[in-house]
Amino acid sequence: MYKIEQTDFGLKMTFSGVMNGGEAQQFLSEFLRIIADYDRPHLAGIADVREFVPVIPEVLKIMHDTINAGTSLFRGTVRITVIVNSPVIKNIVTRLGYDTGTFAYFRFVSASEIKDPEKAAYDWAVNGIEPVATIVPIVPEYQMEYSR
Repeated sequence: MYKIEQTDFGLKMTFSGVMNGGEAQQFLSEFLRIIADYDRPHLAGIADVREFVPVIPEVLKIMHDTINAGTSLFRGTVRITVIVNSPVIKNIVTRLGYDTGTFAYFRFVSASEIKDPEKAAYDWAVNGIEPVATIVPIVPEYQMEYSR
């Protein structure tokens, strides 16, 4: 399942569950329609994939095409923040970024490490502020020998 929202800052895309090839093609069509009417020179986007399940190769190809189509339309700044919970999904998106030559536009926000992942995602996508993970110590604080 997916949802694309036009917001005051740009686009917010939410993915959850398993996506099949037909749904991925529908996403691509809707995304291209929205991008065609997008009236800003810069693309700020947030992709929330916290509840997304790893996808099949057909879907990855369509996502690859979506990334290429979206980023090729903009000559200005492109910043996309991906909110993740799963290292598997992060690796999939990282691979898509490298394969499409767009990895420099992406930042990842781990919802399990950052207190307010939506704010961190917004800060990168809109203002270019690099997300910084909040360190949550596993051992009691007095046993930690370093600080940030």
